[in-house]
Amino acid sequence: MKPNVLACLFALSILAPSARGAELAPQQGEFTPKVDAIFKDYVGQPGCNVGVVRAGKLILERSYGLADVANSLPLTPETRFDIGSVSKQFTAAAILILADQGKISLDDDIHKYVPELPSYGVKVSLRQMLHHTSGIMDANALLRLSGWVYGDAISERDELWALSRMPTLNFAPGTRESYSNGNYLLLGLVVNRVSGQPLGAYLQSTIFGPLGMTHTVLTGDHTVVEPHMAQPYAFVDGSPHLFANRIDSVGYGGIVTTVGDLALWERNFDEPKAGGAKVMAEMVTVEPLADGSDNNYAGGVEVDSYRGLRTIEHDGANAGFVSYKVRFPGAGLSFIGLCNRRDLDNLTQKLDQVADLYLGLAPEGPQPREASDPASQKWPATDLATLSGPYLRAGRWGFHIFRSENGGLLDESGAQYDRIGRFEFKDASGTTWSFVLEHGVATAVKRTIPGSKTAPVRYERRPPPQSNLREYAGMYVSPELATAWCIEAAEKGLVLRRKRFEDETVQPAWFDAFAMEGTALFDRVTNQIAGFTLRSDRLSGGVRFVKAKHEGACTPY
Repeated sequence: MKPNVLACLFALSILAPSARGAELAPQQGEFTPKVDAIFKDYVGQPGCNVGVVRAGKLILERSYGLADVANSLPLTPETRFDIGSVSKQFTAAAILILADQGKISLDDDIHKYVPELPSYGVKVSLRQMLHHTSGIMDANALLRLSGWVYGDAISERDELWALSRMPTLNFAPGTRESYSNGNYLLLGLVVNRVSGQPLGAYLQSTIFGPLGMTHTVLTGDHTVVEPHMAQPYAFVDGSPHLFANRIDSVGYGGIVTTVGDLALWERNFDEPKAGGAKVMAEMVTVEPLADGSDNNYAGGVEVDSYRGLRTIEHDGANAGFVSYKVRFPGAGLSFIGLCNRRDLDNLTQKLDQVADLYLGLAPEGPQPREASDPASQKWPATDLATLSGPYLRAGRWGFHIFRSENGGLLDESGAQYDRIGRFEFKDASGTTWSFVLEHGVATAVKRTIPGSKTAPVRYERRPPPQSNLREYAGMYVSPELATAWCIEAAEKGLVLRRKRFEDETVQPAWFDAFAMEGTALFDRVTNQIAGFTLRSDRLSGGVRFVKAKHEGACTPY
């Protein structure tokens, strides 16, 4: 494309008039060129719509980039985006409205409304589901284990099937916070069954309609063609490729909207019209865990902080769409970013820069690393090699693999730890990691979170993997998910074969543990492999696979 054409497209994308131009408050003109500069690299490619709301009024609304790359159509304020998990706050509002009307209680057990779920042996309340403290597993993660691949059609029925077959929770309700789409899928189903309306219709009558959000819809049907809808993209080798999915489930995602409509929703926090003041206050109220520890997940939003200022925020991602909305209640400002490019980290960084402008904060440059104690120069360099290795958390649902590199200590993700004592380190979040040594050998590490009311968490060191991996080969069946995986011995180790997935080399993490869709922890009976339990962030309760006999070649299903 010629440079002058690119320039014209850029001008169109950043200067497109708003359909609600009369509703825009006077812009702070001195910031507009600076905001334009932040997003200037989106010219001629998938981009973002950006809005700034002050005291309930949209004071800036800009469009950067293309809604449709193939047809060179620019983004405009009318362009709609799928906002992914930002949808959760609307589901939370619906639940809180029903509770305020006395039609449900937040302390009701989920089985009262969704009896298809298995018995967990304990009560799981709607309140715990709102705050992600229920322990319910993530349905999408379960479907992936059973053979669903990205791009498959996924319905509410499919996800309910997966949840109904898992009698195990990730943890005892109320004891931890762990993000799970399963919580909000089920809450959306509660709204449907109590109100007698699909979640989208209920939101239309209680929130979208009363607030005048005329560009917002939740259909639960990926085949519906929405006007002014952006095409979703992901970049592959530097080029944009269409990246869509076919998820029809609602509750945890699926809302299609615009920056202008979300600005109307932000105004509702200041001037409650839909739901009322009580509901909107409950939306941003957090609830501590059973032991008194903090949990920052409120009603579909996270209560956090940015550069010392309290924030109410959430991000979202669905295929090639990403979104981020952050509210600074103390400053009366909200910032909205909706994009049709799979690049959430870049969006949050850019929107943080926009927030800095309006909040009057100096640009935040790279943070200097905490200076090590001068005494650290005297600590033996061999210490770090002594600490290197895998460490498994009590309960077998979390681990770290530490290694020594260039005179520093890193974990499996490449994160660096600052040395604050001979065997004591601090990570980027301020959490302290203290290694336990016996006879000069590290046997465990204790994690202490600053300000936490809980006891330090202990991770036990695990032995290294064995060299002969052939005994792990075989067929492994998950009765709950009705699927079988095949692990085969190969020249350079093991290969995992699964229905509809590419064959994958399996890497040992430590003795009887392998990295595959999380961490597979193998177990033995009379020293013979009996099966494994697979654990991941959203499946920390574990999914069991049992080693099965088979005739002939192993065929996954």
